[in-house]
Amino acid sequence: MYTICNGNHYDPPKNDDDDSEQKKTPFSDVNKWNPSDIWMCDCKASWPLVTKYKMFHEFNNELIHLFDEKKLIGVSLKKVETDQVPYAKYNFVNKRPFVTADDWYAKSFDSIDVYLKCSPDGRVKGVSAPAEINIQYRDTSGKGSAYQGEVLGMAAKHGKCGGNVTNMILQYAFHGLHSIWGDYNGATDVRDKAKLGKVEDKIWKLANTYKKRIKSFEKTVKVGKDTTKINTLDKDWIEAQSTSWKMSKYIGLHLIKAFNQASAADRSAALTSIFLYATSQMEFSGPFIKIGSG
Repeated sequence: MYTICNGNHYDPPKNDDDDSEQKKTPFSDVNKWNPSDIWMCDCKASWPLVTKYKMFHEFNNELIHLFDEKKLIGVSLKKVETDQVPYAKYNFVNKRPFVTADDWYAKSFDSIDVYLKCSPDGRVKGVSAPAEINIQYRDTSGKGSAYQGEVLGMAAKHGKCGGNVTNMILQYAFHGLHSIWGDYNGATDVRDKAKLGKVEDKIWKLANTYKKRIKSFEKTVKVGKDTTKINTLDKDWIEAQSTSWKMSKYIGLHLIKAFNQASAADRSAALTSIFLYATSQMEFSGPFIKIGSG
């Protein structure tokens, strides 16, 4: 698929954990074209598909026809927690979901996580999207080497959007005014500056500026046999945290800053692009069905 369909008008930035020279491919991850875990097929049919089509939209249309003929169906499998198995179709029509930005926040200052919360725009009919969408951003490597967001559902996760892609989307949606990397040039640069002790004061200032977007600054700690609550918005406490925490917190606060300063329309446009990328519903993404809970 990569070889045959290369160059289909999509040139994403390299993956966050890839320091090699950027390669031009239609999708940075094949799952962004189609996240199917299995393909159900009529084994009696003939399949010259990969060599028959040169463009994604042609190939995707053929997959829709094969679905209608019950010859080939891509299936994304999620956890099932009810007697009635949920079932939804994706990318079978040109329309895509549009979401409205509802909140951008951290549950607590001591956590490395930042959340973008959104909900489907009810004016767009005939498309599939969870009733409530939370996208969790954090250092996913635990080493300060990769920053990305993941769409969380009630019983399953629905896809990821890397930090470089997120930043590219925000640069476009927010008119080049904001970067989640702040004063630096990517996640690893933030990590390196954190190791040198260059981000602690900036984290403290950002947290004070955007206090309303952080739900709690209290942390329960053990003192001998007892427990007590401390205030984490403290320069000494920040300095004592790990490199991974400092990297995640610095980038997360810049993510909050960007959404806080953008207009409502731009916030929703940005979150729609992030959601569609993470859930494999972009313009050239292929059709599939999802079985399981949202």
